[in-house]
Amino acid sequence: MKTKIYLLILMFSYVFVGFSQYFEGYIKYQIDITSKKKSGVSKVDMLYGVHGKSMKWYIKGNQYKKEYEGSNVILEKIYDPTTNTIHEFTVKRQSYQKKDAGNDPAVMKALPAKPEKIVIKGYECRRADYKSEEFDIEVYYAGKLKLAARSFKDHSVHQLDAIFKKSGIPLKIVYNYKDITVTYRATDIKRIPLSDKTFQLRSSSGKIQTGVKNELDHRLEYGIDSSYCIDVIGWMHHVTNLDQEAEMQFHNDEKHMNLIVRRISVADAKTKGENFESFVEKSEAFMKTKLHDPSIKEIISGPINDMAVKNYEMTGDNDDDDITYYYQYSIIEGAKNYYLVACWTYNDEKGPRVPLMKNMIRSVLEPK
Repeated sequence: MKTKIYLLILMFSYVFVGFSQYFEGYIKYQIDITSKKKSGVSKVDMLYGVHGKSMKWYIKGNQYKKEYEGSNVILEKIYDPTTNTIHEFTVKRQSYQKKDAGNDPAVMKALPAKPEKIVIKGYECRRADYKSEEFDIEVYYAGKLKLAARSFKDHSVHQLDAIFKKSGIPLKIVYNYKDITVTYRATDIKRIPLSDKTFQLRSSSGKIQTGVKNELDHRLEYGIDSSYCIDVIGWMHHVTNLDQEAEMQFHNDEKHMNLIVRRISVADAKTKGENFESFVEKSEAFMKTKLHDPSIKEIISGPINDMAVKNYEMTGDNDDDDITYYYQYSIIEGAKNYYLVACWTYNDEKGPRVPLMKNMIRSVLEPK
């Protein structure tokens, strides 16, 4: 009896975790284009040439790739969040064209909510409506298929991408032009882990590929309230599975590098009756849970951008594998926030990584 109860609990936990995590995988859409007028056949054919007959959208964190089938214009689009650019592989040129993803004059206005609900591939979808200068859009999105936090926050190209940011992952989209209707409907949904190779540019393009950029390539990442920023290496990607309480999380699978930023505002700390010393105690206790019987050494250094800091390095094994990890972490006292910034990698690969880890940690800044 106990065994059956245990199995039921295990199955329930698996299902709950599967549906509570942010979506990673792909959605395949069938594309149907119809004319409201008999004379619109030529326009339907033209739009099929642009949209294609079907499309696959691969999503991981804030990366994506679109693959088009039957399009005479574009074969694939890859969004690179490290540079906020879109790379379109065109049929005509058989090469990528690079576009800035932060500048699009198109504007979508949200319309009043409608109570309509439909079920697509077993997912209950709610409806949201938007209006642009060219068309009205009906969006049916599944609440159980969520995007990672702050995904595509700097991305403002094409209305469909804006829908992802505002409504989550849509399983049906209807574009209502004046005389044409274009419908995207999900026909296949796969929640599967995706490797970074999924989002690499084709080798024939001669472009620098995502995930293997030079160490000099970096970008500023801002906190949710923009009260601080940190300079992150370009090949570190946004993730959500390193630490539930971290405001920022970055990872690179090929280089085995991880970075998290935890923080609490000074105002919130005072409200809770806490101060920097209590934040240090909590942060040190948290870091000790990361490894089994870790070896910890405090490193004395000057302040970080005029902020007092306690620096540490830590090595040890965790309970999940036989790998020895190396950590650099700092607990920082800012005027606006208290921070715990931790970066780690495999101990036997730390040599070339340590300067990069230190540079990222020491880049924390509170803009004036």
